[in-house]
Amino acid sequence: MNSNHSVWEPFAAMRDEMPYSSEAEIKKFGLDGAWKRKLLYRIKTTKAPISPMNTHPIAHSLT
Repeated sequence: MNSNHSVWEPFAAMRDEMPYSSEAEIKKFGLDGAWKRKLLYRIKTTKAPISPMNTHPIAHSLT
């Protein structure tokens, strides 16, 4: 199974302490640039082997 995920997000340790961009930062870098200076762009790729699923029921005795 392959999984690809890419997104702008805060550092995991700073998630609840995210400071707002100041007006000086917004004037200098623009709104988008000011926020992206506080975030990081993560590209996550997962490659996990897939084992075949057994779709045939196994007979069990219920007694």
